[in-house]
Amino acid sequence: MQRRPILGVEDVSKRFGGLLAVDQVSLQLEAGTVHTIIGPNGAGKTTLFNVIAGVFHPTSGKVRFDGSDVTGWRPHEAARRGVGRTFQNLRMFKKLSVLDNVLVAWTKDSRTSVLGSLLPLPGPKREQRSFAEEAVRILNIVGLGHLKDAVSTSLAHGQQRLLEIARVLALQPKVLLLDEPGAGLNHAEKVELASLVGKLRERGYSILLIEHNMLLVMAVSDWITVLDHGRLLASGTPADIARNPEVIRAYLGSEFSDVAA
Repeated sequence: MQRRPILGVEDVSKRFGGLLAVDQVSLQLEAGTVHTIIGPNGAGKTTLFNVIAGVFHPTSGKVRFDGSDVTGWRPHEAARRGVGRTFQNLRMFKKLSVLDNVLVAWTKDSRTSVLGSLLPLPGPKREQRSFAEEAVRILNIVGLGHLKDAVSTSLAHGQQRLLEIARVLALQPKVLLLDEPGAGLNHAEKVELASLVGKLRERGYSILLIEHNMLLVMAVSDWITVLDHGRLLASGTPADIARNPEVIRAYLGSEFSDVAA
């Protein structure tokens, strides 16, 4: 089945003074697929994410989203138009419940004023119930529905990663940018994360992923892009990447190649 590209970068470079962090990188994410960016530390992966998400303006090149040139958009514009992002470092509202952490994402869509939310009016109450029901549905998708009333900081590290993904899903994104969601997870948590990524793909989400754990990468990816020192080293299917001699030499190592084979 022919898929359409929903997100792409074209010859993107990003320079910080004398440092060229990303050097003429091109890639595209096809709708309904998982595209993973790998590479050693300092390869430019998160910088590229920041360019895509509007945190950084590229020094040169273009960013395209859903058929439009969006180069230079700001993070709030990216979120409003359908790009949801998680971060390497967890960013939760630590004193709020799991449910309330997800509900925060809907404040931008609320039609109720601050004063109206404090009054016992039927309209605001219906809206709040609707948001809460949707939040619980999303928490069930990521496997946290039974913990909706728990304080977010009481969750295990892997569960906090899932909560961050749930909060991004509440934005109703077309594209998910997941920045090292497997960081700090144990084996069982990585298996759970791989299952969730597969489930999200089945639900039609398009996912651009940065990840270091290669077993996780190989399990979930439709396509892999490899960066090294800011430049595109290779791009292809998981099978292509696993046997690419340049990738093995620069990043994977011969031990992984033997395992992948």
